[in-house]
Amino acid sequence: MRCTRCGYRGKPRPEPLWLLLVTVGIWIVPLAFLAFGYWPFLLLPAIAVTVWAVFAIHLQCPACGAPRGAKNSASRTR
Repeated sequence: MRCTRCGYRGKPRPEPLWLLLVTVGIWIVPLAFLAFGYWPFLLLPAIAVTVWAVFAIHLQCPACGAPRGAKNSASRTR
């Protein structure tokens, strides 16, 4: 992708990255319970955190930090 603000060409990075890592980590506990044949405790909190992360994580340019789809501020000036 190409950043519309700075012209960077490359992959945008997910931000905040820690939330993505926490979401993956939270799923380990219910899946471990399920692997041992027990009811997957903490399944509902894991689903809730996943839904929260889907709406909170956004992609941004690694060079300038602009969110994906941001408009260039210079193009709006007259």
